[in-house]
Formats: sequence, structure tokens, C-alpha cells
Amino acid sequence: MRQVIAVLLISTLFIVYMFQPFLNEIYHLKNLAVQITLDRGIEKAAVDGKFTDQIVNEMRMTLSEQFHFSIDEISFTGTTAAAPRGAYIEGSLGIPAGQLWILPGIWGGETEIKELRAYAKQMSEYIPR
Repeated sequence: MRQVIAVLLISTLFIVYMFQPFLNEIYHLKNLAVQITLDRGIEKAAVDGKFTDQIVNEMRMTLSEQFHFSIDEISFTGTTAAAPRGAYIEGSLGIPAGQLWILPGIWGGETEIKELRAYAKQMSEYIPR
């Protein structure tokens, strides 16, 4: 009986040791994808002085086509009113985090992150005419 318990404990730790780094890497890459997509979007929005529907849809399409997220799962909040040159525009882009733990019943629980969110702020270059 002791051997069975030892094998169960060791196999659980072995599974975590072998597969948890992959989930951590996936989490990191998702976070990086959201941040890079938002950075590209805010560069375009700085020229227009706001996040236009075209820029927001382009960011959503990028995450949808290249990283295979559902468009409905992607959330965006940001400056939608034109900001003159010198004012700041802000944007926040989020996606669902997915599974963070290889054995979520043992670790994780209520403190698990539900959404990956990137935030960016940049000075507007828009000159109203």
C-alpha cells in the first residue's frame, strides 16, 4: 500500500514537472501577442488621435487570424474621442487566459487569472483642422 501511495505522489509531481513549463510558455506567448497587437494599434491610433473602428477591428482580426482567438472573446476599451496633439490616448486589449495549471484541481482555484489584459498609453499626434 505504501508503494502505491508513493507512486501516486511521485507521478503527480512528475506530471507537473514535465508539463507545467509548456503551459507557462503558452501563457507568456499569449500575453506577448496581446501586448504587441495593442502596441501596433496604438501607433496607428496616435496618428488619428483616437481608436477608430477600423483600428479596433484590425487588432481583433490580427488576434483572431494569427493567434486563433474568437473575435467575441476579445475585449477592447480605449479612447474613442479625438484627442488633439499633446493629449494622451489609452487603450486596453484583453483575451481569456485559458488553463494556467496542468492539474487545476490541485493548484490554481479561485485565484486563477481569468483574462490576459494589455494596457498602452501614448501621446496623440493628431492635429485638428
